[in-house]
Amino acid sequence: MNNKPERITIRMFGTTPLHNQGDLTVLFNALEQLPKCAPEFWSLDERSKLPFNRAEILEQANKPATERPTSIYLRRNKTAKYFGFFDMNRKPYIDFEFNPTLAQKNWPLFFEFVDALVHAFKPDIATAHIWPVYENDPWPTKEDKYLGIIAKAANIAPVNYYKTGPIGLTMRTYLGPHYIEQFGKELLLSTPGTAIAEQSWGGLRLDLSESPWALSVSELIGCWRQAMDHLTPAQIFAEMEITPKQRIKCSKGARCTVGGIINDK
Repeated sequence: MNNKPERITIRMFGTTPLHNQGDLTVLFNALEQLPKCAPEFWSLDERSKLPFNRAEILEQANKPATERPTSIYLRRNKTAKYFGFFDMNRKPYIDFEFNPTLAQKNWPLFFEFVDALVHAFKPDIATAHIWPVYENDPWPTKEDKYLGIIAKAANIAPVNYYKTGPIGLTMRTYLGPHYIEQFGKELLLSTPGTAIAEQSWGGLRLDLSESPWALSVSELIGCWRQAMDHLTPAQIFAEMEITPKQRIKCSKGARCTVGGIINDK
């Protein structure tokens, strides 16, 4: 891609308890090992901004469930600039968005950041995607249609995820043991159009090529179609229906069991 992307996003779902001080410490350690991605600010809502202080955040996490904040927000204003949050409830979720003005030479840094988060969080499913600019509502070309479908997978929110499960592959996708077992590891490892790396925490990383950030739009779509044609028959990814008004409606795959919920009081 040569143009400025539309968005640069990260989504993760799993069962690592983000209200646990030990797990939070691991997460912050991972982020602070990347000086160009270390958080500068934190807050309890989207608009506030306090200097990053892990001790203050851990103090919030240590509160009883009835007093604990739902989410913690993190922000960085220097390169690489981002805004994100993680949920401290029984359905752990991580959501980060990098500023789309991030220079192309720094796109690999975005993926390093994702790797660091994933190794700390150990998700059931994680997506990392640099969105090419595309036309929507309606799609003028088949290329725009495919980019819209991939964006749907990249932009899944908790309100939809727990109904539909994962939607599909993005530029980089991580699957944890929960979904590896459902797909079958052999099937995943034989996925065409991808570069696959086994993870030390038990997951798999599927990239749409060795350097997915360097793909042209046509190459990205080509790799994605090969991979999805291979994995869709497993009936784990959500089933998609394109409405006459070109809206994407998703329903849970016939063989999918959506990731669990933490059972704590």
